[in-house]
Amino acid sequence: MSRQKTCAHLARAADGSPPVLTPTFAARLLTYIDRLRLGGRPGSNLFFVAAFGPAYVQALAPWDEGRILVEAASAQSQPELWAGLAADAADRLAGLGFQPPDASSPNFHAAFEVRDGAGFLDLGFRLCDALTDVFQVEGEGLLHATFLSVEQVANLRNPAIRQPIEVYDVPISAPARGA
Repeated sequence: MSRQKTCAHLARAADGSPPVLTPTFAARLLTYIDRLRLGGRPGSNLFFVAAFGPAYVQALAPWDEGRILVEAASAQSQPELWAGLAADAADRLAGLGFQPPDASSPNFHAAFEVRDGAGFLDLGFRLCDALTDVFQVEGEGLLHATFLSVEQVANLRNPAIRQPIEVYDVPISAPARGA
């Protein structure tokens, strides 16, 4: 299967515009990295970062954990972003399930055990709400993702075959506020 078919959900729309990072789009990405995680091995962590200038959210599916780890930019990692945010931004991220930065992460962070489509969609809403309602992003950003091709997934359990993880950098559009 070609690289284009493997990550068809990262393609531009028919009119050439970048995909919009909606909760459904985020849920598809989360489902994809989680599904690939299930066949993983050490070093095959899969993740994506959705960045709009200094504002970002990221999700990681460690190969040896049954959960998805998510982070949102903090004042510690992105002071210029936080200088312009509402005073209650940290409280709003906490309301979305994020813990404040600590010794384990310089960012707001959370771990979610997601078991079904509704759970992935809920997590997609949380990530999009962090971007639009807390960070107030607009316009185009960049989706940076590390995924495996179907051939790579088939060979994950064969330690003799060590294929590189594929990296994608794809323009994306911010979701509408309150979407």
